[in-house]
Amino acid sequence: MSRRGKGIKASLIFNLALFLLLAYFFIRFGLRMFVDLAFFLTQDRKVANTKNTAKQTQEVSLVTEPLLENLPHATNEATLVVRGRTNPDNKVKLYQNGIFLNSVAADYEGKFEFEAYLEDGKNEFYVRSTDEYSKKTSKSKTYQILYLSEEPVLELANIDDGKRFYNADITIDGRTGKEIFIKINGLPVVVRADGTFSYPLTLKKGENVIKVTAEDTAGNSIEKELKVIYVE
Repeated sequence: MSRRGKGIKASLIFNLALFLLLAYFFIRFGLRMFVDLAFFLTQDRKVANTKNTAKQTQEVSLVTEPLLENLPHATNEATLVVRGRTNPDNKVKLYQNGIFLNSVAADYEGKFEFEAYLEDGKNEFYVRSTDEYSKKTSKSKTYQILYLSEEPVLELANIDDGKRFYNADITIDGRTGKEIFIKINGLPVVVRADGTFSYPLTLKKGENVIKVTAEDTAGNSIEKELKVIYVE
């Protein structure tokens, strides 16, 4: 055999040996690394899916505290519309003074609405919201609303319509109820804890018009207009 033939044969043997060696290393290590990588990715995906499922389950079963919105502190209207928010599609029950009144289903935005009739004085409202899937219930905080249907008390002690005064400086004394705002000729007057008030006023010569108004927190009001005469 010529030198050239021997060289070709040696090259073929070397390449074959190198191929077999690379094939061995691939089978021995590469395939195992591939299997390990595939197993890792599969397990990681399972963990991620488990976490997502748990998160979705938690979100579905979550019941946040329902809220009542824009309720007045006091009102002189006998009918009250109670609006609020909770989780979408929850069942909502309304209670007035601890007594169940009615139930509605919240809409897809979580909004709900009731109509209630107020009793004289203090009224307490709260709602209970129930998730129809998890059956979990959450209670709102309690809201107090004062219903006042009558005009406030206003009594003036030392002044009458048409009365004559011979001194320009006088004091208007009076009495009213709790949480009543008093104004005399448009100016606010301080009301004491016992409901009494006093207001100094300087009269002009001749006829003087004095307007005294009393208004409660519900918007009920009463006004007394007096005409007094200052004689020098």
